[in-house]
Amino acid sequence: MATKGMAPSSDGFALNWTNDKCPRGNHRVGWLAGPMHGIVVHKPGISKPCLKKLCGNATSCPGCAQTLETEWIGYVPVYREDAKQFVIIIHEQQAEMVDRIELHARVRWGRNEADGEGIWCRPETTGPKWHSAIPARMRPANLARWLLRLWKIPGIEEAVTRLFTFDAFAPSRVEPIPPAPHVPAVAPGLSENVADAMCQMELGVSLGEVFKRRGIAVTPEVPPPNGKHKRKAKP
Repeated sequence: MATKGMAPSSDGFALNWTNDKCPRGNHRVGWLAGPMHGIVVHKPGISKPCLKKLCGNATSCPGCAQTLETEWIGYVPVYREDAKQFVIIIHEQQAEMVDRIELHARVRWGRNEADGEGIWCRPETTGPKWHSAIPARMRPANLARWLLRLWKIPGIEEAVTRLFTFDAFAPSRVEPIPPAPHVPAVAPGLSENVADAMCQMELGVSLGEVFKRRGIAVTPEVPPPNGKHKRKAKP
C-alpha cells in the first residue's frame, strides 16, 4: 500500500547511518550500498582524519603536531537484510576485496574470534541483488555528510565534499592499458633485411608494417595497363 502524507526525504538516507562494530565471532548479510570511502587517519583511535592529508600541508593538524602515526581506513556503506543502513570500517588489507564488489551486490561482513581482528567484507554468492522503490536508495550512497557530522571538525566541508564527489559507482583501481608490441632493435652485424625478417617472424606482421614502424616509405608496385609484367631484356 502506498504511503500517505509526506514521503521519506533523501536527507534522512544521507545522514541515518550507523557504525557497525560487529562483535567478535559475528557476521551479517546484506548489500553493498555504495563505494568505499577511503581516508587517512591518525592512530591510536581512528575517529579523526589527518587534516594535512585531507586539506593540504598548509593546514594545521593536531595529530601531526603530536607526531602520531597514520593509517588508511575505508568506510563501507552497506544495507543489512532488514534494510537498515550501516557503515563498516575496514583496514587496508581488506580494501582490494571490497573494491572488486559491484554496487548493490549481496555481501557478508563480520569479525573473527581472535583478538585484534578487523572487520572483513566479501561477496555473498547466494541471494538476490538489492532493489528499492525509493530512488535515493538505488543510487550509490555518499557518506560525505555523515562523515562531516561524525568528525565534527569545522572548516573541512569543502575538502570532504570534493574528495567524495562521484556521479557513478566505479572501481577505483583501473587495469593498465597494455603496451604496444615491441619492435626489436637491429642487432650488431645484421643487415637491415635480416633484421626486418626477424621482426616479421617475432611479431607476426607483414614487412610493410615493419617498414612503417621504421618510418620507411614503401611505394606500391603499379602493374602495366594490360595487366602483364614486361619481361626484362636479356643483356
